[in-house]
Amino acid sequence: MIFFDLQGRLGNQIFQIVFLSLMKKEFGETSFLIERNSDDYNLDLFEVDFRRELNPVNTISTFLIKMRNMMVPYKKLNMESCLDEYMPSKEYINSNLSGYFQTGNYYLKQKVWVSLLLKINQKYKAEFDSKYGQVFRDNQILTIHVRRGDYATTIFSEINSSGLLPFSWFESVFRSIPTIKYDKIFIVSDCVDELLIDSFFLNIGASFEVNSVEVDFQLIMNSDIAIISNSSFAWWASFLNPKVDKKIYAPYNWVGYNAGIEYPKGIMIEDFVWVK
Repeated sequence: MIFFDLQGRLGNQIFQIVFLSLMKKEFGETSFLIERNSDDYNLDLFEVDFRRELNPVNTISTFLIKMRNMMVPYKKLNMESCLDEYMPSKEYINSNLSGYFQTGNYYLKQKVWVSLLLKINQKYKAEFDSKYGQVFRDNQILTIHVRRGDYATTIFSEINSSGLLPFSWFESVFRSIPTIKYDKIFIVSDCVDELLIDSFFLNIGASFEVNSVEVDFQLIMNSDIAIISNSSFAWWASFLNPKVDKKIYAPYNWVGYNAGIEYPKGIMIEDFVWVK
């Protein structure tokens, strides 16, 4: 039995649920008590219902397990430091486990298996295809993903640094890509209002897209070229991009871009082009 409380939003939850799924694959561990209010569970994007897949116990069993844990608590294992790399381990069995598990290079070695695990829910595939399917079939698409939001005020304590990327980074990467490589430009962002008053973003002929999270994810996932922020959401959308000749441009050192240190450790996979 592993007690696990999903943390963060969609991107972070994907890292955690893939890690637990690999625990099941490697060690046959099938009992995961995943604690998460349904309003905070963001993995409906995928076909697999991970709460049911990884937590097959019924309500009565769940109650008994929780009671047992209250009387004789499982060992607590905190694996939340992003300065370390974590692999599935038998030591995590019979524990209260917490962590983000963002060791990208480990998942890259399992990419075929992980991609099969994370199949997009048909409902969301249809939603994407109805709006963008023909456009993507007829054109080479470049998508720029810009995350600011909480990054504008967040300092990551382990590296004492902000993860916020300057707009100049996006412009530098964009200018390095020959225009012959793409036909249309889409921008996905949580700060469209800021981009609309920036001369670079305003004058590159891009379309600013406003969609559900599920559709935005697939915009990146299906693009021929993507310039992405250091966001777990964009990392996974890019990782799952099936195009053989795709180009994914990402900030060197990821969240540690401004600190000059790879953060989280192991996140810089060879599938991406890492730009300083």
